[in-house]
Amino acid sequence: MELAGLIIGVAGVMVTLAGMLRGRGKLIVAGSGVLLILVATALVFLPPMNSGGSAGRQPMSPNTAGSRTSGTSRSTDDDLLLEENFHTADRGWQVGHDNERGTARYELGQLRIQPNPGFAKWITAPIHPVPAGVRISAKAHLEAGQGGWGIWCRGIADNSRQYEFSVTHAGDAYIKNGYELALAQTNIPGFDVTRENTMTVDCRDAAGGVQLTMSINGDVVLSAQSSDGAGDPLGPGPVGLHAFAFGDAAGAPADVRFSYFEAVRLR
Repeated sequence: MELAGLIIGVAGVMVTLAGMLRGRGKLIVAGSGVLLILVATALVFLPPMNSGGSAGRQPMSPNTAGSRTSGTSRSTDDDLLLEENFHTADRGWQVGHDNERGTARYELGQLRIQPNPGFAKWITAPIHPVPAGVRISAKAHLEAGQGGWGIWCRGIADNSRQYEFSVTHAGDAYIKNGYELALAQTNIPGFDVTRENTMTVDCRDAAGGVQLTMSINGDVVLSAQSSDGAGDPLGPGPVGLHAFAFGDAAGAPADVRFSYFEAVRLR
């Protein structure tokens, strides 16, 4: 910067001298040449400008800029099939009203499902295609009413059959096969369905069938295998969320709020 100031000062003197000697063409030309040489020298020795603003600023990597925090752990981002926080309504979830089964809609950054009494409302996740091995996680709570919520995998086109993982307002947990028969069930001591809980399920091929595992808040609570049989096991297919309301329980039907969903490929 000191060199630049010196050169600018000399250039000013030369311009003044050139004005004083106006009419002496040779001197003016010579003075202009000296000025050009000095300015060129300044450009050579001046340090480069930092186009990013402050000196020494480093570019942000894609992983640093706007990095996300996941609700569950996974091996690599390459395994991620879908991550959803339900803050936007354009991701392809099948929301809407069904006169028979109930309503699903986006509301306040959540997916709200209100099944009709005695029915379950099934929502398909926008994942195409779904691999044979998949781990699905969801965070949800029961806002009010009698019923429960869960995750399903390996559904068929009309959602008439699938493997179902569910938890109820009473803390009962179960895994059902494609014929709605319980493969495993238990009661979770101290389970509070009204607070946000995380359910994680594994659905993958195993010798002679499909291995199904269910965890609640990081603890495995159920595991089962759907064995070969008539129309079973189910092959790879759609996955999603569901909520259900008991038709024979007193009180209002279930009102379930999902706040997070994630699906990853199992290697």
